[in-house]
Amino acid sequence: MNFQIENGEPQGIFGMADADGELKYFPNLEIFEFSSYNFENELDLDDEIRYKFNCSKFLMLKYAADARDYEFVKSEALNAIYSFFGYITYIHRFNYDTEKCHINEITLDHKITDLQINALIGTNSRYEIFEIGRQYDIMSTSIKMDKSKKIDFNNHMPHECDLLKNVIELNNKELYDKIKDYFCLYYISALENTIENSFRKFWSLSERIIKDIHGGMKDEKLVKYMEKLLKMCRYPDKIIQRVKFIKTKRNNLVHENIHGEITQSDQAIVKIIAENLILFLICYFNEVTDIGDYKSFYDL
Repeated sequence: MNFQIENGEPQGIFGMADADGELKYFPNLEIFEFSSYNFENELDLDDEIRYKFNCSKFLMLKYAADARDYEFVKSEALNAIYSFFGYITYIHRFNYDTEKCHINEITLDHKITDLQINALIGTNSRYEIFEIGRQYDIMSTSIKMDKSKKIDFNNHMPHECDLLKNVIELNNKELYDKIKDYFCLYYISALENTIENSFRKFWSLSERIIKDIHGGMKDEKLVKYMEKLLKMCRYPDKIIQRVKFIKTKRNNLVHENIHGEITQSDQAIVKIIAENLILFLICYFNEVTDIGDYKSFYDL
């Protein structure tokens, strides 16, 4: 079973060669050519449908898996593409300020990334499209998107863009899968268009990484680990001192349903905590065998 996933125009995101280069870290994904679609059993296919499938301007990525359950493979395909988009967004937006201004704050879109999936198309191993009429409807009714902005990777990353090179070469699948899961959650957090939802998801990602390393803990200790991380990364005291206050706002939002307290600055701080936790995992990857081993490098 295969899925072809449409996202933005290739010239808008990065060149085809660049996409292929970054995809080597995501072995279940590859560039899919529209000419590979097999219409031999659809001889009476309407020309409009055939044109739609063959002449789309969108970049397509292929996820292939041996499975009979459509929903399972669809879920795995989405996780794979979210991880890839998360990785690209991470490199591009690492340590990047998220503050935005607009004359109408109510309509302000706080998305950190504009990479999106437009349609998900299922085929068999011969690239014959399942229920082709229904798949055409999916493509025809998908959200119309502008092409993504061109990504400039020469910004805030302290490492080369191939920062996953050493990770994948060590062939530790369990740890690598965890890091890909974190990139998936990073992308989902970056895609939210409201400050509160993005903030909440970045906080949850940071909490998950810390608890994956150290086990369950109360909020007070979680905050101490966040503060220590920021100290290790040499962030100013004025940022470190805000973490306790941000934790209170987060609890008010999640547990008391109190809205309107989260600011763009709060979102930015929680984002950099999540980013530096991921970077921490990657930097020490060749010195551990499982996620719990990181505790010796990052303990109170």
